[in-house]
Amino acid sequence: MAAVCLLGWATGQSELYTFGGADAVTTPATALLLLGLATAVGAGMTRNSRGARAFTLAMATCVGLAAGVLLAQHLFALEPGFESRLWPEAVAATGDRYPGRPSVQTTLGITILTVGQIGGCSGGLRTCRLAALTGLVVGVIAVLGVIGQGLNSVTLYSSAALGAGGLSYPTGVALALLGAAQMANARRHLTALDNGSLRARTTLQRLVPTVIAVPVATAITWGTIQSRPGSAVLGSLVAALGIAVLVFQVWTTAAAVATADRENVDLADVLANGTVYLRGTRIHYTNPAFDEMVGSPRRTLHDRDLDDALGGPLADLRQTIDRLRSAPPGISEEVRLTRPDGTERVVVLAGRPMHDQQSWLGVVQDITERARAQAELAAANAALAAANAALTERLSKQEERLLRYGVVVESSPDAISTETLDGDIRAWNAGAERLYGYTESEAMERQMSMLVPADQQDDSADVLRRVRRGERILGWDTVRLTRSGRRVDVQLTVSPLRSATGEVTGVATIAHDVTPVREQELRFRSVFEATGTALLIVGADGRVQSANRAAVELFGYPAEELVRLGVERLVPEGVRPEHAESRKRFLEEPSTRAMGAGRDLAARRADGSEFPVEVGLSPVTLRAGVSVVVSIVDISDRVRARRLLEAKNADLERSNRELRDFAYVASHDLQEPLRMVVSYTELLAQRYEGQIDDRADRYIGFIVDGGLRMRQLIKGLLVYSRAGTRDVDLKPADVSAIVGNVLRDLRQYIDEAGARVEVGELPAVTADATQLGQLFQNLISNAVKFRGDAPPRIRIEAVEADDGWQFSVADNGIGFDQEFAEQIFMMFRRLHSHGEYDGSGIGLAVVRRIVERHGGRIWCESKAGAGTTFFFTIPGASTDRTPTGRALPVAGDAPQRAADLPGGPAA
Repeated sequence: MAAVCLLGWATGQSELYTFGGADAVTTPATALLLLGLATAVGAGMTRNSRGARAFTLAMATCVGLAAGVLLAQHLFALEPGFESRLWPEAVAATGDRYPGRPSVQTTLGITILTVGQIGGCSGGLRTCRLAALTGLVVGVIAVLGVIGQGLNSVTLYSSAALGAGGLSYPTGVALALLGAAQMANARRHLTALDNGSLRARTTLQRLVPTVIAVPVATAITWGTIQSRPGSAVLGSLVAALGIAVLVFQVWTTAAAVATADRENVDLADVLANGTVYLRGTRIHYTNPAFDEMVGSPRRTLHDRDLDDALGGPLADLRQTIDRLRSAPPGISEEVRLTRPDGTERVVVLAGRPMHDQQSWLGVVQDITERARAQAELAAANAALAAANAALTERLSKQEERLLRYGVVVESSPDAISTETLDGDIRAWNAGAERLYGYTESEAMERQMSMLVPADQQDDSADVLRRVRRGERILGWDTVRLTRSGRRVDVQLTVSPLRSATGEVTGVATIAHDVTPVREQELRFRSVFEATGTALLIVGADGRVQSANRAAVELFGYPAEELVRLGVERLVPEGVRPEHAESRKRFLEEPSTRAMGAGRDLAARRADGSEFPVEVGLSPVTLRAGVSVVVSIVDISDRVRARRLLEAKNADLERSNRELRDFAYVASHDLQEPLRMVVSYTELLAQRYEGQIDDRADRYIGFIVDGGLRMRQLIKGLLVYSRAGTRDVDLKPADVSAIVGNVLRDLRQYIDEAGARVEVGELPAVTADATQLGQLFQNLISNAVKFRGDAPPRIRIEAVEADDGWQFSVADNGIGFDQEFAEQIFMMFRRLHSHGEYDGSGIGLAVVRRIVERHGGRIWCESKAGAGTTFFFTIPGASTDRTPTGRALPVAGDAPQRAADLPGGPAA
């Protein structure tokens, strides 16, 4: 287009450099600038190479300098005259006061574009944003000019007020195209929002057109209404700057949204379990683990319909998702799915709806290896069971043959022996030697009855008769005697020995020592009964299997009746259905834990009364299956005590609040009458001084002095009340800056005392900056006031502590005995008289109140004549430090005497 304009000037064809616009033309200078800028923008489209980037930078710089010189000529009304000599045709054609010079809109637009192009050469995110914004601004200026030409609205394209022609058709179109090209070029490098954030894209799509259209429409309307041609520049600039600011704000908001979404996506991407996020019936997001489980390439499932993405072999997974979306949260299902490559995976799927109820988040856990291991274990158990059955059958048929395999028998930990039908011992393995204490040689040819206690003889004879009839006795719990006479609990398996003809010829006995088990059961029962906590053992069917004495007394049921009850009978009627469901869920994943955490639980006695309890659940595996040991503690006394304590605390809080309010109101209301007394007494002293007698003058002086001290006390009381009633505004606060402000306020007071204040490295903390400043002001002014003969030296430091930061303010003042270290923090407690040191005695009480309201503590260390060090802590602070470790000689003006500062110097 620039070349066309130059051709028009060369051939004298005005249509080629006006495009039909009679009031504004594209001058040769404008055409050359546009040609150079277009070359720079075109080269910038391939600025991945170093040479192209250097060329773009050089070309844009040259064009920008030329445009800047022309713009300066407009602004400062300069006319070098070289254009008149170079292009006399342009002088005659334009008729401007400054012939041949481009318009203000043209030079301003070209200058802005070159600034954006130069910045965009770096390729950084911020500079690319600058390039996009400058392209947008120039595009708005150009569009307004073109629209003004179309509407014949001089105010939208003319800059005659500044002594130059307006924005012509060719120039406006060229600038609009160059601005669009620069925005497109910058957009390729703006990757901040290119992370698939739907919320960021929606923000941009909905807001950017509006923030562009509204200012443009406003500028067009305003420019059309205005009758002054020079208003175009102002209108264009206002519209362009407004759009730039609004688009930048929208872009920043979208970037923040995208960053937050990107962080959430990054968090989900590193999860080992699969994650799928649905919006309606479309898949919005899947993490890498989910893509791997279903065998899909990364991100290929995004923004696809659920039926389309999970069709074919993955249909079972889709159907499971459909069921879980309509099921309540907490439900999970196991799914066996076939991936596109033919491999199978076993997964557990669970999920829950999101806040808008239209979205759904699912979590998929791959349990393929666990399922495979369980299948292999089940197969192995089945094979083992089959082998055991075969072995048992074989043993029953070939007992005489198996007896010859002594290795098997000798290696058994159980006592294995055989005897004749008359009771004579014929075999005795090593396990029998260990259990009974008889060696094989000692036991052989002796009677098995030597092991049977007298009280077990009848049972033993009955078992022997049954075995002679061919019966087999399994799991017979009885007692046997060892060689030392000790009784041991054993579990016997007694089997008949048959001859080849099937005749019973002897008895084989396997004895398993269960003494440790019986002792453990006895100890458990003893502890179970002796504990003061009510204990129940509840089976999987919900019935009480066992209850100790404390449980019987707590619930009021007879022991035999309590054992047969269902556990739901022991809870209030209103929660029994919920309790039954909770019990079933617990048995699905049993673990030791408290029941009803965060809830108030109640139990029900036999008489129907209810009482608050704490319940603990501990699953145990018994022979009958999984049971649960339930501990119940009656917390009625604790609940009553808690409620009483809450009531007392509420009363105390109300009392403290009323006391603070009273102190504030009383001190506030006392000031007015006291001010009147002091004022009129001072008037009396001024008017009648020396007219009555010396005694009257002295009495009036006493009244004035007492009134002033009373006013100081009331002010101190107000400060103390505010320190306790005002909300603590906790924000990040730079302690170094706070101390600096305090030292500036106290500069005159410190200089007058010849004091020197040294401030170490102080951190940034989370605190109320105003109250923290008052705290340091009181401590520093105290250190200056209570000084000795030597010039005051004050040191402020901070060290990191376990619970935050510990601050210290040390001085070389007069100090005091350590026995008064607690008394000085009390209100109106002073260690010196008013004649020695002025003050209200409230400052250190205010300091303590401020520290305690921040959750810290304060104390001091002092020695008479050796100075004092105050320590206080601010908990929960950040670990940032501000390097200010240097001695600060303080000098300057202070607005008030130190004794009258807010909070006072403390007594």
